[in-house]
Amino acid sequence: MGVEMSKFKKGLAIGLGAGVALTMALLDIWGRQLRREIYTLAQPAVLRPLSSVLERSAASASHLPSPWTPEATGTAHESWKIRTLDGNPVRLADFKGRVLFLDLWSTTCVPCIAQMPSIERLRDSLPAAQVTFLAVTTDEEQQVRKFLKEVHVSLPVYLAQSPPPPALQTSGWPTVFVFNRNGAAIFREVGGANWDDDAARGFLLSLADH
Repeated sequence: MGVEMSKFKKGLAIGLGAGVALTMALLDIWGRQLRREIYTLAQPAVLRPLSSVLERSAASASHLPSPWTPEATGTAHESWKIRTLDGNPVRLADFKGRVLFLDLWSTTCVPCIAQMPSIERLRDSLPAAQVTFLAVTTDEEQQVRKFLKEVHVSLPVYLAQSPPPPALQTSGWPTVFVFNRNGAAIFREVGGANWDDDAARGFLLSLADH
């Protein structure tokens, strides 16, 4: 009888302990749900449908790269000297007054080569008097000439006579800069892209009209 009573008390204690733990877990879940509802109700009505999306994206948002925004550019990049394959020196300042599409590329960069045909089609679809296209590389002249013998490129290729100025430095190739008619860099795209696109055409034409 004493043994059975001891087992009963032990089982009762275990059952009560499990019950208390379950109750505490349920209360914790209910509390978190209540706090979430209070937070949602406190937001403007227009944000409530987005609350679940915002919660999911908040954790990963800090890992996204910072967007590049236009900066006030002075004269440093305007004095950057490049030259044609014939040896004629040019400065970026020489292109002020027209929209400039500047493609920084390398002969060893596969995405650079892949996007060139689309840049050529974009150029051919625009009035030549309004937008100037330059393909500038920091590669050695001999390497560039060898490349151009093997790969047909109709874009005007220029050789950089010095590294790009700080305002035009980039983390990778290819990089496209677009300058407005005042010579300010207002757009940058790093990585290969399909430039034979109506949005790109419209963007460049809108700059040419201002």
